[in-house]
Amino acid sequence: MPNSFDNMTICPQHRAKLGLGWTRGSTRCRIPAALSNHGKGSRKIWPKGDRGLGKQDSETVLQKTGVFIQAGSGICRTCRGKMKTIRPTIPTTALAKLEAQLKTATLQDDSPENPFKTLQHQHIPVTPMSTVPSTLFSPSAISQAFDLSMTSEYDEEPSTSTPKGKLNCFLAARDVSPIRTSMMTPWEEAAGRTKRHYLRKARQVVFVTLEEIAPNNSEMLFRAIKERQLDENDDTDCMLLEALTACYENASHWSSRRQILSIFADKVSFKTVQQWIPDITRYRYSIARHHLLLHGRGADISPQKHVRIKVPPEKLDHFLAFITSARVIQDLPFGEKTLKLSTTEIKIPNVIRNSIPEQIIQQYQSYCAETGFSSPLSRSSLCRILDVCSASTRTSLQGLDYFSAEGGKAFDDMVTVVDKLGDVYELGLTWSKEQIRKLKLPRHGYSRR
Repeated sequence: MPNSFDNMTICPQHRAKLGLGWTRGSTRCRIPAALSNHGKGSRKIWPKGDRGLGKQDSETVLQKTGVFIQAGSGICRTCRGKMKTIRPTIPTTALAKLEAQLKTATLQDDSPENPFKTLQHQHIPVTPMSTVPSTLFSPSAISQAFDLSMTSEYDEEPSTSTPKGKLNCFLAARDVSPIRTSMMTPWEEAAGRTKRHYLRKARQVVFVTLEEIAPNNSEMLFRAIKERQLDENDDTDCMLLEALTACYENASHWSSRRQILSIFADKVSFKTVQQWIPDITRYRYSIARHHLLLHGRGADISPQKHVRIKVPPEKLDHFLAFITSARVIQDLPFGEKTLKLSTTEIKIPNVIRNSIPEQIIQQYQSYCAETGFSSPLSRSSLCRILDVCSASTRTSLQGLDYFSAEGGKAFDDMVTVVDKLGDVYELGLTWSKEQIRKLKLPRHGYSRR
């Protein structure tokens, strides 16, 4: 052992194992209350440390209080001033005593007299300092200490027999720290600090490998690899977007288009979707994303039919029988309509109402009062039923119903044609008079209908 403990150091192997916990765990000042007077008074405030504790100040605290404060711990500005006044008062005998303690102390000593024994060291297997005689980083022993530490590190396990060990040998040849642990936790569950550690290590390994492949163009090679991967992904994405756009254009109903749009609405921005579907609006894009959140990606929604029958069937049948009777409607002599039912189609003649809806409702209410029909439908319900019916209302034209007037005009046109045939085409006046007489006979019967 050297005479001065100031020249002592620790090998890289033990520094990696024992130095993991030597980080500042708190930002407050770590000087004990016996020297700093922190935590006293009514408020009991411990100020924050703005700098790290030096080695000499750590020795001073150990000598004064018997408490070991590791170098690098937080120390406030006030305590730094106090340490400057306390430091020169340390006698040389105390330093000699401290050197003697450091010479005899080892990391395997479990005795309570060792002031450097912490809780963390009690659980970490260590190697006595006597087994590593050449750990001084003097100019003549730097390379020897590095070779010894690297050799002892890789001799602990047959690392060269595994791919990880071979990779560590390659990294050691390139002056890169080895891979000591493997990530077993799933990436989604790992903490942010763990992710940053493995990202940093992966970046080191990748760039060291690229420097072996292309020593002068490692950055360009890495960029080319990323761009090629992005190009392949873009080609695949374009093909998928083109297919989905074709499905969107071929869909005839908005509900189908909404389902197709919800497949990729959350993966592609609105501006990108506009390039493929120019007529899309922000509203439809947002509705598709809302459909994705509520029902799922491309989920089909079957419309729910809510049938509410608030009108008793017997009252409805009573009113329908009244409005379809001969006193309310009248069949037209021409035209027909097709009534589509759930089973088949029925052709019915055109009908016309003799009165306006308000008069029909008044007649029905009077009819119910005369016949003693109890609790008929309300007036608003009767109006809605009449609106659903397809029959038109009868109107008058020149004192006659318009369909009668149209029928009489047709007979007049036929009389004009017969008269022209007898005069122009020389069929004879007698023939034309006879035909006109025959036409006037059914005309009077049609007008009386």
